[in-house]
Amino acid sequence: MRQVFAIICSFTLEFYFTNYAYRESTSAGKMMMQMVGVCAEFERGMLKERTLKGLQYAREQGRIGVLNRN
Repeated sequence: MRQVFAIICSFTLEFYFTNYAYRESTSAGKMMMQMVGVCAEFERGMLKERTLKGLQYAREQGRIGVLNRN
């Protein structure tokens, strides 16, 4: 996300959030974008961890990660 955001910003574009009074060109706006990026990165990591643990549990139960529909 940071790379995409950096590329977009290299075109001298400015983001303005209509729901909030943040502009990417201000310090508060930059902080907000970084916080959003950190939260997104955290969520992605948690999703990956849960998925891998679920697949590992399924393998331990003799399944290959799909639902048994008996």
